[in-house]
Amino acid sequence: MITIPFMEEQRGETYEIFKAISYKTQTVAGLNHFVNVSLYISL
Repeated sequence: MITIPFMEEQRGETYEIFKAISYKTQTVAGLNHFVNVSLYISL
């Protein structure tokens, strides 16, 4: 799993707005959540 602070550090960018594009769940031995996110960079 990739976290937002990790991505910001690796790319040298800061993200201000996070917009969920799609969301789904998968039931296995637990419940997995999948979210596609669009990131907006602060200038």
